[in-house]
Amino acid sequence: MGIRSTIKKAVAAPLSAAKIPSMARRMAGGGAAILCYHRVVDRPIEEFQPGMAVHVETFAEHMNFLTRHFDVIGLVEVCRRLTSNEPITRPTAVVTFDDGWLDNYTLAFPILKHYEIPATIFLPTGFVGKTDYFWNARVELAMPRIHARRDELLAAFPDEDMPPEAAFVMDALSEGLGPTQMIDRAILQTKVMPLDAIDRVTAFLEFLAQMDHPGERTVMSWDEVNEMAEAGVDFGGHSVTHRLMTELTAQEAYREAFDCMQTMTEHMGKRPLCFAYPNGNHDETVMREIRRAGYLCATTVVPGFAQVGAEMFALPRFGVHEGGAPNAAALDLLISGLL
Repeated sequence: MGIRSTIKKAVAAPLSAAKIPSMARRMAGGGAAILCYHRVVDRPIEEFQPGMAVHVETFAEHMNFLTRHFDVIGLVEVCRRLTSNEPITRPTAVVTFDDGWLDNYTLAFPILKHYEIPATIFLPTGFVGKTDYFWNARVELAMPRIHARRDELLAAFPDEDMPPEAAFVMDALSEGLGPTQMIDRAILQTKVMPLDAIDRVTAFLEFLAQMDHPGERTVMSWDEVNEMAEAGVDFGGHSVTHRLMTELTAQEAYREAFDCMQTMTEHMGKRPLCFAYPNGNHDETVMREIRRAGYLCATTVVPGFAQVGAEMFALPRFGVHEGGAPNAAALDLLISGLL
């Protein structure tokens, strides 16, 4: 566990015991705390991009805490209350996941069923059911191997086969970043690129890592999606290709949202009502196109409470991960509004 997580555990426990977070929530005027998870994992957190994963034991502790101290309801129900001007007076939480990772099914789903939590999972439909890795999962595998070859690679650079978009690798190596920091740098640099550049950079990283392209599946299948849906889990749209929508034209943003909705409706027999912007990136144009595509609401990654009068296509969410909420007391503090 990192130093920051250890400190948060030590600080959060007495504050939570003294009911300070709950008092802060009341002072903030109530509203629903919409939580944004990504991955629930059973491997060391250091193997994943910082801010993207929570350990399965931590997730179980979070869900136990929420069911004891909050009304945990679905996102569609929150949207219904907000649009009907129905005040949210009791402590209320919503559990959401972005990206449809396979571990949402294998590790999070049993816990959600145990606590009867009506979570919402946002799907990038272009990846669902594909026997392929998300490009960022490939980066997570490649960067520690590149780090292990640091001295060798520094001596060999510049590489004549290196795509110009991958120049950040040399900077990361020369700056002496650790494996986890290198994962973060690579993903942050790559995710703003066009799809063809992402493919080139990811393939080059795998070449540097001396690894084959992994063929395992990292995203849920439609059969798994429908099994979860039958058990009460809701699903929303997260685009088709997971591109940052503020980098697209208005028509491209509309197609990403509408085609995602159409695919989900075909595979699930039910139209998704909610949308989550990939990476949280949105502006007035993107919001307009998501509304035009037929969604009821859309979520961001801006922290805050969803209250009556909120912009329904810019709903705030609290990002939850192991570093920010290593236990229930830290989660309590995170969604208090104090931070």
